[in-house]
Amino acid sequence: AYVGNDWLSLVHPDDREKALAAWADAVRTGVGFDISERKLMQDGSVRWVQVRAVPLKNEDGSVREWVGASVDIHDQKVAEDALRSSSERLRLAVEVTGLGNWDADLRTGERYWSREMRAILGLTQDEPVGQQTFLDRVHPDDRAWIADHFYERIGDAPAEGYNAEFRIVRANDGAERWVAMFGKRFLGPDGRPVRTVGTILDITERRQHAIELQAAKEA
Repeated sequence: AYVGNDWLSLVHPDDREKALAAWADAVRTGVGFDISERKLMQDGSVRWVQVRAVPLKNEDGSVREWVGASVDIHDQKVAEDALRSSSERLRLAVEVTGLGNWDADLRTGERYWSREMRAILGLTQDEPVGQQTFLDRVHPDDRAWIADHFYERIGDAPAEGYNAEFRIVRANDGAERWVAMFGKRFLGPDGRPVRTVGTILDITERRQHAIELQAAKEA
């Protein structure tokens, strides 16, 4: 048992203010609380725990005592923080490179296009998207090949992925650009394709540099 606020000595210094505020609010309102905090262990280590407590009340509504439990959630918390950090790094990488991505459910036809993919194609952020929306943006000279390899033959596409470099014509300004696209399909229990995900990247400058380099070599 703890007397007064002795229990605070086991809480990590950076979490004590939050823990004390939660406890004070629970005492004031007579309502239970549920918080996550770091605990100082006897071996000197620090672990995340989930602390929950509820009041046991007398017939007149006054609080007789508090009962609670602390559950070790350290491994879960570390995994969540790692995932959050990884997601943040991915988000920053996407912003820096301008990499667009898509996700299509082949069973329902539902599609998701990222903000970056829409920007590459010159589409507004609220414009409905679909197969024809994309094909309309492919350069006329490349459209038949893309339609054949990315749509009509998608059932034959290898599960590990399919890719291509081709030209697009942006919707907003009519500019012709080169893009690189990579896709991966996923199969359902029956072996039939159920989902495709992929990325698209504007490689116009890279293509132009390659052309200029080749011209320099030939000269």
